[in-house]
Amino acid sequence: MQGANVRTVRVLAPAPVKAGPATAAAAPAPQTTVPAVPVERRMPPEGYRRAIEAHRQAARPSLADPGIAEAVERQTAAMRELSRRAFPDQPSSRTM
Repeated sequence: MQGANVRTVRVLAPAPVKAGPATAAAAPAPQTTVPAVPVERRMPPEGYRRAIEAHRQAARPSLADPGIAEAVERQTAAMRELSRRAFPDQPSSRTM
């Protein structure tokens, strides 16, 4: 039927299954694990390394203002100090 929409879906519970020889035979046998062989990584080709280095050199410098970054660090340190004073029972070894 063209244009017909599904309005409801009724999910039924699975039927109970009694364990017996048929279900035991259908269960897959556990597979033994094979020891993992370390992956040998080859050096990338010279052309690839040159291209990556050229990209790194041509990449635009960060647009973040160092003054703003320092201000954010100072503000974060001040907030942590205020938090430490407000909640002295909290362990101080926790870092964000």
